[in-house]
Amino acid sequence: MEDRRATERLLIVSDTLPPDPNGIALIALHTAELLSRRADVHLVGPVGAHVPPSVRYSGVRRLPIGTPDLHLPRPAMRLIADAVAAADRVVVHTLGPLGCLALRDARRMCKHSTLFRHNDYPSLLRYGLPRTPITPLVNRIAERLERWADGAATRVVAPWGTPRDGYEVLHLDPPRYASAAPATNGNGHVTVAYHGRVSREKAVDATVRAINAADPQHRRLRFRIVGDGSQLSATLYLAESLGVPVEHVPWCDEPRAALSSAQIYVTASRIETFSMTTLEAIGCGLPIIARSVGQIASYVRHDVNGLLFDSDEQLAPLLATLAGDAGARQRLAAEAQASSTDRTLWDQFAEASLGAAH
Repeated sequence: MEDRRATERLLIVSDTLPPDPNGIALIALHTAELLSRRADVHLVGPVGAHVPPSVRYSGVRRLPIGTPDLHLPRPAMRLIADAVAAADRVVVHTLGPLGCLALRDARRMCKHSTLFRHNDYPSLLRYGLPRTPITPLVNRIAERLERWADGAATRVVAPWGTPRDGYEVLHLDPPRYASAAPATNGNGHVTVAYHGRVSREKAVDATVRAINAADPQHRRLRFRIVGDGSQLSATLYLAESLGVPVEHVPWCDEPRAALSSAQIYVTASRIETFSMTTLEAIGCGLPIIARSVGQIASYVRHDVNGLLFDSDEQLAPLLATLAGDAGARQRLAAEAQASSTDRTLWDQFAEASLGAAH
């Protein structure tokens, strides 16, 4: 993005920031850094984030509640009101306490606001919270909150396929990172990789079971999990109990080294919006096997630059076929490379933040 003297005051609000292990945290941080070249950027989010010096940052303490996959900052009412009042534009990445306050104050003060629809909150709560008698009530509240936020924001930016009139559609292109992945990992084994949160909705356990079904003697397939989350221990235990060879790489914001040395990337996630990790895997030159949810089907074309599936039962046959066909892996990887772009994901989100969604 072009450097120029800052003339606009931009407030970016996110209820999650690194070291939280999720894509929204990285989007908020990296786009804030990019936009700080063009504007006076104030980033507000949970305390403890590692923010570059070019970005002004206000940290908010977390609430003493939540789950390992759902972190909530305290509702910092005065801080948010003052930050919105000082801004020309407001960009909101989450509908937690901070994001909702920012949208409310921006509407009250007639400030331009952009809301990114990174999550389907009713679905996220359904997977992220335990089922209790009040679960239906929580889901109804989440649905009403989303409708309110859509009306409160000046513009709503959502992924392709989101069924709602009035949204601006942001179609992300995979970023180009590396050449195509090697056919094997050097000793004849095929490494299957996953990157991201290990939580219920990501269904990493479904990938473990599919690997076990596709290679029951465990002679060929290896699984590499790059990430962390509430279901990590249970997933590793499942792999051990089935005999699936698994390697765990702790969460990091630069996973390319761990991904690029794999041969296949699989995401069995049951809910997605943009699916940042799938886009990154394409950019690493990996053949993709992905559940057809969210925006994934707009950039993974079945049997062209990846393979798509709908049900858990369809995953194992696809894995077995692709693991046994190095030519198919190379063909899909080459097409994945051809579909990628020189623009980073952060560049694309930064442009959309200023109104360049397409």
